[in-house]
Amino acid sequence: MDCSIDCKCLQTKCTTPNPPGPQIYRRDMLSIYEVQGDQAGEYCSNLGLFARLFSRHESLYACAVQQFDYYLLCTSDDDFSCRLIGFFSKVRALVL
Repeated sequence: MDCSIDCKCLQTKCTTPNPPGPQIYRRDMLSIYEVQGDQAGEYCSNLGLFARLFSRHESLYACAVQQFDYYLLCTSDDDFSCRLIGFFSKVRALVL
């Protein structure tokens, strides 16, 4: 299996070069994006499923991503695309 062919195929299908949220911090080649689960549900659900691959103890709430905010650390060589390095999520505070 040739990974470069798979990568090129994925790049043709993926039309969003950056995470679906505002960039809240940038320094040199590092950026932090904030993604809200209720605005990008499928994207956040995929992040949760990806994290589940690496942790047995991680509880999976794939259907309840609306109550979480996700913070993504990315690196980029240019201003048009970025690569995900890591992320974390936290429960959004309830406003009464």
